[in-house]
Amino acid sequence: MESRRLAIEMLNDGFSQRKVALLLKCSHGAIQKVLKKYQNTKSLENLQKSGRPVKTTARERRALTKLCKKDPLKSARELQSECFPEKNVSISTIKRILRKYNLFGRKAARKPFLSMVHKKHRLLWCKNYANWTANQWNNAIYTDECQILLQPVKKVYVRRPKNARYIEKYITKTFKHGLQSIMIWGAIRSDGSRVLVKCPKKVDAAAYKEILKRSFIPLCKKDDFIIQDNAPIHKAKESLKFIEDNKICYMSDWPSQSPDLNIIENMWSVLKRNLWRCHPKNIDELWIACQKEWSLIPNSYVKTLFSSIPSRLAAVIKSKGSNCKY
Repeated sequence: MESRRLAIEMLNDGFSQRKVALLLKCSHGAIQKVLKKYQNTKSLENLQKSGRPVKTTARERRALTKLCKKDPLKSARELQSECFPEKNVSISTIKRILRKYNLFGRKAARKPFLSMVHKKHRLLWCKNYANWTANQWNNAIYTDECQILLQPVKKVYVRRPKNARYIEKYITKTFKHGLQSIMIWGAIRSDGSRVLVKCPKKVDAAAYKEILKRSFIPLCKKDDFIIQDNAPIHKAKESLKFIEDNKICYMSDWPSQSPDLNIIENMWSVLKRNLWRCHPKNIDELWIACQKEWSLIPNSYVKTLFSSIPSRLAAVIKSKGSNCKY
């Protein structure tokens, strides 16, 4: 506004348009537009522009973003009904306002619930093993069970800022549920060798002993040790006695609720992602597809997972025991 007023005063004082443009450090065309507008309207104010007027006020937009940050799992339609019950504000307008304030709709990360005890144990465990070398981790055999669903689980979307995927309020918690599925057990070594076993419908300590006997012991070499989570069948007296009787070394202090530290979880993710392309129609086809896709995962990928272990520990230490990006 001040520049426009100054330009008109200089033009009235006899300065040429080019001289005014040079003094005000703008283009000659800009001075021409200011002069033309002043001659037509006798005003230097911004005129009302054509187009649909804004339906929301600045205060309403701030209230919208505040509500979204308070409860990031609310959908745009829910935000619309709560913030604008009497205004005809469209869903696309709601989304556009939120994007302007750096709140984007994204699929919520699925992470286990962590209590303060879980976080404390995870942090202590990572600090204890932070100085382990790559050769020491190469002796580990990561094992786990996994439920493979015949149909994928519905995705959940959340609005959050960038680089906030793993903050607790932006993730959805995972819970076990009964759908048409199979249970499998797998193990991986640092050289890429692996094994996959279909588990019986009921996996108890006796069944777990058979899995270890038939599949883990042949895979295990001298100086190797097993890493398993704290599932009840793993901690059962019968299972631990079998491990001790067969002189299998195992990590007894593994922290609970820590799939981000168990690199075989990434193998499950790759397996599941590849399985949906196979479109199995029944449980038998699902198991056949599992065996095929499991064997097709490159050995180089397994080696990459083992090399990521120090970074995982560092990430958990940085987050003070909370969930991390892995």
